[in-house]
Amino acid sequence: MAQAMCEAIPEAQFCLIVLHNPQTNLLERTAEAGDGAAIRSGQFEAMKKLLTQVFLSGQPESIVAEDGQPAGQLPASLCAVPIESAQAGRLGVLAIGNWECGTAFDGKITICC
Repeated sequence: MAQAMCEAIPEAQFCLIVLHNPQTNLLERTAEAGDGAAIRSGQFEAMKKLLTQVFLSGQPESIVAEDGQPAGQLPASLCAVPIESAQAGRLGVLAIGNWECGTAFDGKITICC
């Protein structure tokens, strides 16, 4: 699924899927794909606040670097949507990102915000 998202959305340099572990009550990295797939631990930790917010609220979110350039460990643009099941409820979050371009997803995709 992560690889298919990267192939379907050319601006997505990476796709990340995190699933909720009910035993630990944490979001855990489950799948990564794309050119920027090797997301380092610090980068994941920087994205975790947004991913957790999306999981808890059930609402899609996006971030864009103020000047369109990456800020620290965060990508220049990131869109995250909850993953839900009619039977099991909210399962986790799917996120796509671009490390270099803050306008990578402006109005070009419908899965985010």
